Amino acid sequence: MGKKHSVTSEGQQIWHQRDSMKRLVLIPRLSDIFRMTEKKKHCGTRETQTFNLPSTDLENVENENNLLLPGCEPTVSTNTDNNLEESAAVPDLDPAKWKINSSLIDYFILNQPIQDVKKINFNKTGRMCGKYFRKLPSSIFIRTLHNGQITNREWLLYSLSANALFCFQCLLFSNKKSNLGNLKFGLKNWGKCEEKVKCHEEGQQHGESIRIWFSRTQKTATSIDKMLHEEMKSKSDYWTNVLHRVIATITFLAERGLPFRGKNNEFGSVHNGNYMGCLELIAKFDPFLSGHISK
Repeated sequence: MGKKHSVTSEGQQIWHQRDSMKRLVLIPRLSDIFRMTEKKKHCGTRETQTFNLPSTDLENVENENNLLLPGCEPTVSTNTDNNLEESAAVPDLDPAKWKINSSLIDYFILNQPIQDVKKINFNKTGRMCGKYFRKLPSSIFIRTLHNGQITNREWLLYSLSANALFCFQCLLFSNKKSNLGNLKFGLKNWGKCEEKVKCHEEGQQHGESIRIWFSRTQKTATSIDKMLHEEMKSKSDYWTNVLHRVIATITFLAERGLPFRGKNNEFGSVHNGNYMGCLELIAKFDPFLSGHISK
């Protein structure tokens, strides 16, 4: 009986092992998770079973990024690409439509906005200014310097949508917003247009905005207009030299208590006073001052 019992126990162990192997075979592979049924394989008269996975398990597997198989990666949305393309688009040259941010500032540092006066229809800029109907004067975009030289106001832009003038440098860099440097307002009073623009370009805020503009453009070698920078430096040096000679003459006369004015203010006249007479005397030995007076 003891020998029969041992044989029976060995048979049970073998049976349990075979049963475990069968269960392992029945476990689906990871590559078959997304297949609802397994293909039938014919080996003699033996058929493999089909497996129907519960929907809940399949949903859980799809939600787990770590279980995604090669070829089953989620598609990446192209919205980010579209946004990048839109942000890289060229800004509108109408200043009233600008949204001031770092991207806009960086773009205009590389690409200075320049007003094309020929594209402005000045007949359609008219509006009531007080009791009178006024139009934007085309001469507002030109400035006459003290020495008679005529230059363009390259900082001045016209907005067709707002029918107003703006200073693009003050829009980008000025903290204290004037009418010309404020997107909500702009200069719209054509009756006092010349006066307001001249007052703005001679103001401290506008000067500070120009300084920041040139300091930023100098840092970018591809954006700096070298000819413009050299021209401004040449003008600055020129008027600095004139100022040194004028101050020296004024100091000389003031220390001696001599009168400045004469009967007229014309160079070459013997009655033009001590101040102009001294400048004429210096000009005889100073080619720079002589050239300045001759202009």
